[in-house]
Amino acid sequence: MHLRRLLPLAAMLLLAGCGSGRIAATAEQTTEPTASQTAQPTVQPTIQSTTQSTTQSTTQSTTESTTQSTTQPTTQPTMGSTTKPTAAVTVTENWMLRLANRTHPIGEYAPPELTTLKNGVQVDSRMYPALQKMFDDMRAQGLKPFVREGYRTYAQQVDIMETRIRSYRSQGYSEQKATALAKDYVAEPGTSEHQLGLAVDI
Repeated sequence: MHLRRLLPLAAMLLLAGCGSGRIAATAEQTTEPTASQTAQPTVQPTIQSTTQSTTQSTTQSTTESTTQSTTQPTTQPTMGSTTKPTAAVTVTENWMLRLANRTHPIGEYAPPELTTLKNGVQVDSRMYPALQKMFDDMRAQGLKPFVREGYRTYAQQVDIMETRIRSYRSQGYSEQKATALAKDYVAEPGTSEHQLGLAVDI
């Protein structure tokens, strides 16, 4: 009698134990994965990616740009510009020592200022006081000098050369021979001291 009563009770206990094991197993499967899957992937990657990328990029870009832009451009060019001269030094030529001849042509040079004498001849104004003193000394000794030729322009020298060439051509010389003879007698344009305004024919 007692065994018949205990067998159904044992069977019920076994069934109850198996059911509770399934519930525990399902509970473990549902609780553990959700905790590990939801907590780790959503928190860690977001914090690392946002903080590291933003801090590194912002700090590097701001520090590098500010240090490069503020220190380099303001110091180096300023020092270089103050120590090295920007323009070449020009040497002023002494007008009294200037040469004009075939080896020292002067092009179409003209004196900066001219003085006109009583007979209309012009000379460089810078040499007129010395010319006047020389003439005064000559007159004091009984001489009567006068200036026949003074300053001539480049164009006037060209005209004198061409006139001399035509004169030789009219005598039967070829163009080449007439030019060579004219150069022996007349200074080529740009090589005459009369163009300086410092030479005079007295």
